[in-house]
Amino acid sequence: LLYSFNNIILNQFNSLGLRPELLSALDDVDIHSPTEIQAKAIPQLLEFDPDFIGIAQTGTGKTAAFLLPLLQLTDPHDRFTQALIVAPTRELVQQIHSAFELFKKYLPIISSAVVYGGTPVHKQANQLKRNPPQLLIGTPGRLIDLIKRKSVNLKKTRYLILDEADEMLNMGFQEDVDEILKHTSENKKIWLFSAPMPAPIRKLINQYMDHPLEVRVRAQQRTNENIQHEYILVDKRDKLEALKRIIDYIEELYCVIFCKTKRDTQELADALNRDGYKSSAIHGDLSQQQRNAVLRAFKSGGVNILVATDVVARGIDIDDLTHVIHYSLPSDRAYYTHRSGRTARAGKSGTSLSIVSPADHHRLRHFESSLKINIQKIPVPKRSEVEDKRIDSWLTQVAESEIIYTEFSDKAIELIESLSKEELLAKIISREIGQAKNIKGKDDLNIQAHNKHSSSDRKHGRKKKGKGSKYIPIFINLGKIDGIDKRSLLKLISREAGYNKHDIGNISLHKRHSTFELLEGRAKHVDKDFRKVKYKGRRIRVKKDL
Repeated sequence: LLYSFNNIILNQFNSLGLRPELLSALDDVDIHSPTEIQAKAIPQLLEFDPDFIGIAQTGTGKTAAFLLPLLQLTDPHDRFTQALIVAPTRELVQQIHSAFELFKKYLPIISSAVVYGGTPVHKQANQLKRNPPQLLIGTPGRLIDLIKRKSVNLKKTRYLILDEADEMLNMGFQEDVDEILKHTSENKKIWLFSAPMPAPIRKLINQYMDHPLEVRVRAQQRTNENIQHEYILVDKRDKLEALKRIIDYIEELYCVIFCKTKRDTQELADALNRDGYKSSAIHGDLSQQQRNAVLRAFKSGGVNILVATDVVARGIDIDDLTHVIHYSLPSDRAYYTHRSGRTARAGKSGTSLSIVSPADHHRLRHFESSLKINIQKIPVPKRSEVEDKRIDSWLTQVAESEIIYTEFSDKAIELIESLSKEELLAKIISREIGQAKNIKGKDDLNIQAHNKHSSSDRKHGRKKKGKGSKYIPIFINLGKIDGIDKRSLLKLISREAGYNKHDIGNISLHKRHSTFELLEGRAKHVDKDFRKVKYKGRRIRVKKDL
């Protein structure tokens, strides 16, 4: 039985029942009005203390929808793990923890820990044994490892939050989630957040949840029509140089550049500053005083480039941005929409520019098709073009300068009096040209997509060179994270799905998915051919990638 509270929308955070300390923390990052999922979920979680289901896409504000009530319900005096948040990826658990650090600012000390793979487990296990956190945030695999080591005790856990539950099950974490649930208290409350609600999620709900409240939010994925969507395609190692050329070439640039992590954000801002660009970083490691100073400098025009993480950038509200630049492409289309929407405000126009390497090209095409927008490929300015642009800009500034000094020192006059006007101009311009030509990297950074297809190819299929046959690109939900390589994937496609190896064209592996090509005739029934195919017990999902 599901109870629905979908008609309750409150307009301000101070109407939701949150403590003044939490309201002050929100005010510090300029968050004043709740999103739909926050307005619907927070009052129900605080008043009824239920099992809870939130149907909401990434980017709708669901992190705050569960973190704010969780912080209010946590008892700072009980020194055991009161709440466990499980999310599918390292990036997501880091984002959740960053938001937690922001929101808890004025509360009594609540201890937390974030755990995920790729970090030393022994040191982590010892720390958790010595100092059990009141809030534990982690990925399923690492949590299972720590449970087996008896490094975490979840027997008294009051709240278990499953974030991006559909993605967790899609990535093959069903057994891990079941195992984690077995080690938690029988009296806990489960808060589950998912975008779609596939059958495995419903099964989990029926098995573990008791009369849950449900809130459903329709994703707002329409993009502002005043935003021009563009991208450049470069090798990963050339991304910084490409970004600098873009900055040099665009006149009167005023932009926010998005990176995935706090470290990436700071390193990019530092690299830009070393090369003479006016940029500042804003992320969760900065104090509130530092963040305020950064924003003041940016809003006043003292700095024209702000490098930010998604979490902290939620509090940035500026109407005059000319560009949003995705230095790291977001993992979800809702984040792309949310980032892009920071430009073209108040009826103005703006540009959302993605800097893409071949590994990310497929994801950008997915955003384009699912959001029904046209993301136009533009060229990275060549080194020679940037040099010419710098010189033209300097000459224009000199010609239009209104500040003219008529008094010179005797020494200055003595140094230049032997030069004619033409010689003096030539020397000054030559010096400026020398500085303008101090640009690194090869002349042309642009590359073509590897194993990718143009919009015409996507519509009509690609003709294989020398074969005379048309191939169709196919998406499959297996990637490098699943431990599969091209040979294993080819074997799976041919043996398990019944295709001849000659039916299969190029294979491209990505982190969480892959693409392969099938002869047009064989691709007609690809979903049916894969219906019973499994990989390590996990159901395989395929679709035409048109």
